[in-house]
Amino acid sequence: MKPKIDLSKWKVDMQSILVGKGIETTLRAMEGQFRHGTETHVLWISLSTRFNTYKKKAARGVLAEEKQTLQEAQMLDNVILLINSVKETDFVGNEEETDNNDLPQPEMDEAKSKELKLLERKLSFFRQQFATLSDPAQKFQMEIQIEEVEGRIKEIRG
Repeated sequence: MKPKIDLSKWKVDMQSILVGKGIETTLRAMEGQFRHGTETHVLWISLSTRFNTYKKKAARGVLAEEKQTLQEAQMLDNVILLINSVKETDFVGNEEETDNNDLPQPEMDEAKSKELKLLERKLSFFRQQFATLSDPAQKFQMEIQIEEVEGRIKEIRG
């Protein structure tokens, strides 16, 4: 198990990277640090995707200089918001411990185990898709699908 992250130090470090090396390096530095499924992880995926799309458009010369400046400023603000909104429990290895961890867990039958793995993959895919959507109607529908899959996972786990 990874050692717990010092949230205050992490925030200062990320802000220093952002100021010194920019958005791309900061987003890369965050890679793999957040627990899958947390709002922070989904937001990180969304920002990373948007930044990569922006970078490709800028490289092709598709964006006017004013629009580039505006998008960079918006992404910078969003990365700052992400850094400031991170909670200790968002990090891999910083999950809140419960007393149930010490209890023996009932074994799951093979069919349920396979279904659970499939649902977890489906949930991960849906969350990645959700992070890239911009249409409110599509986001709403994806949110409903995510909630349904999360509910089924909770049922299986008991």
